[in-house]
Amino acid sequence: MILSKQVGVYLNQGHCLFKQFIYNSFLENGFDITPEQFLVMDALWDEGVLNQQQIADNIQKDKNSVTKLIDGLEKRGLVVRIAAGTDRRSKNILLTKQAEEIKAKVVEVALHAVEQICNDIPQKEITRFVYVLDRMIKNMSTAVATEKKVQTTDALFDRLMEDYRFREGLNACINCGTCTAICPAAEFYKYDPRGLTSIIQSRDDEAIEDVLKSEAIWYCGECMSCVSRCPRKNAPGLIIMALRNLSQELGYFTESEKGRQQLALKRTVGENILNYGYCIHPHAFDPALHPESGPITKWVDEHLEDVHQRLGSNLNGEGPGVLRKIPQSALDELKAIFDATGGTERFEKIEYHSKQKAAEMGISYEEYFHQTTVKNSKNHSDKTL
Repeated sequence: MILSKQVGVYLNQGHCLFKQFIYNSFLENGFDITPEQFLVMDALWDEGVLNQQQIADNIQKDKNSVTKLIDGLEKRGLVVRIAAGTDRRSKNILLTKQAEEIKAKVVEVALHAVEQICNDIPQKEITRFVYVLDRMIKNMSTAVATEKKVQTTDALFDRLMEDYRFREGLNACINCGTCTAICPAAEFYKYDPRGLTSIIQSRDDEAIEDVLKSEAIWYCGECMSCVSRCPRKNAPGLIIMALRNLSQELGYFTESEKGRQQLALKRTVGENILNYGYCIHPHAFDPALHPESGPITKWVDEHLEDVHQRLGSNLNGEGPGVLRKIPQSALDELKAIFDATGGTERFEKIEYHSKQKAAEMGISYEEYFHQTTVKNSKNHSDKTL
């Protein structure tokens, strides 16, 4: 039992350290690429032009993860997407001239990094290690193939149509712009519900994917002002709900700053509901995660019991009163509701995709969470507030 536990611990620790070591080696030599992005480039160097699914099969990653890797490489000017035949929705991935020019050096850095990792280890032991690791991978692959659920390959628009909010929210947009004119969020953010509705209505999967990864879908306050004014009775607010749902389902939310904040919301509002029965609770508030709250809030937090006693609240007390203790039986019912309605599963997916993104960014999960609570690029509004 102890040996089995050690295998798991060392495999996980080795995996994390290996990725970080390779990434640091690339950075030290002037290449801002992750180990996963290197695998994509290596596949293209070997095979030439590939489509996204072929790359996914080559490096043994799912198609959604590969999309993110390609996006990163495209931003760095290392790959381009080109049309595959007459189907404009299908794209092939092609290395740029810049990627071809750095090939020799990048491969050299990667090989040298592996040599450093294997330093002072006899060749015989390395050979044995590779053999054992190959056996483990085959064992895991067999188990995953047996238990893996069938993955849907439906187009994104079709996936959205499965959501009743989307079906009720999208009738036939005429691009009049009334929704944007009345929208409170559009007043302050780079948010245009008319434009988003028009994109979704086009049924262009690549454009819809870009929307699912964007900041824009997280700006809506879901006030539904748009519904009351739309001459065609569309509901952009409901469309946004469906887009957010699919973005979280597929992990696309981690591609935007506002989207990554879903982890912070899950761990605060979401977990507060289950742990305390309240969306916001004084005992769950951490001033360090909210520097904007200022010194007075910090003082209140340090003198919480006294302050609430003076205010007359019943903080964590039995019986009635503001902030009273919610009975465990009621909390158990809340948990059962989350389990039955998919809330618990959604929380798990937010954690899973967030953890994947942290690894991709080369930072610890703790640092990733901290960034979701305090980081603000201040690039969400054209207005000076």
